[in-house]
Amino acid sequence: MLLIWSVVISVLLCGSLCTGNYRECPLKQKTFLTGNKTIHCTVDGDIQRYYWYLGSTETKPILSLEHGVKGGTNFTDEHYDITSDGEMTITNAQREHGGTYIFVVIWSNQTVWKQVISVEVTGFYSMCPLEQEIEITGKKTIHCTVDGDIQNFYWYLGSTKTKPILSLEHGVKGGANYTDEHYDITSDGEMTISNAQREHGGTYIFVVRFSNQTVWTQDISVEIKDNDDNTRFPTFLQFRVFGIPVLGWLIIVSIAVLSVITIGTLIYCRCSKEKKKKKDTSKKKGNKKGNEKEQEGLMIEDVVSRMFFSTKENTESSRKHH
Repeated sequence: MLLIWSVVISVLLCGSLCTGNYRECPLKQKTFLTGNKTIHCTVDGDIQRYYWYLGSTETKPILSLEHGVKGGTNFTDEHYDITSDGEMTITNAQREHGGTYIFVVIWSNQTVWKQVISVEVTGFYSMCPLEQEIEITGKKTIHCTVDGDIQNFYWYLGSTKTKPILSLEHGVKGGANYTDEHYDITSDGEMTISNAQREHGGTYIFVVRFSNQTVWTQDISVEIKDNDDNTRFPTFLQFRVFGIPVLGWLIIVSIAVLSVITIGTLIYCRCSKEKKKKKDTSKKKGNKKGNEKEQEGLMIEDVVSRMFFSTKENTESSRKHH
């Protein structure tokens, strides 16, 4: 009787310990094209074997770990690997690596546990614009976000059968229009158009080449539009001389002419005031001299008058004595 109870307790203990109490495994996983991903699943207990299936458990496992020995139909594939903990790693992920994977764990008591995991392989964010507008003479950087192990970026105008106008190959910038002052490419492979002109409008093709030589392309339509200031003036005023619109030159010349006229007027007015001041000063001096002469003449006249009257009085006095 004691032996029976010992067997029962041993079975119960093995059922709880050998199969584990903690199991954590994601239901969905996402990785980017050419990216690397390890799917972490934590399972406790006395585990003997791990298996990874793609699509169905009725096929052979693509990866396996049996008593510490790695194997599986895809174990020698450079894209797949299995860790010592039974976790699957996808390297340089491609489109065909997306799908439904089944993770199978077998304990030492032959208990089996399964987990279905959906893996999605995405090549890029949907953040690359299909259309862009740039104001004439304006500047614009076309932002496209692409993740993965990228080697090269290319920008074409009109067709990929021509040489790329811009390129970024292993971090080195180049392209047929790279030295053109209107074009540039950033360290992230994004195209910048500066001082946009009519001829810069059109269809651009953005090409991304990954390290595994996978290629992704995106057509982007670029339209050059008139800005609000240009639409107010006739077309001939929008022509450029040395990079400056005719209207700009007219404004510059007008300001220069007004400045010359203003400065000339100020100088003339100042000179006129100086002349008037000198004239008034001279006039005052002339009046002063005239007054002095006039006073001098009056004094002489007074002296003469006094002498005349004195002589007259003396003559009359002499007559009276005789």
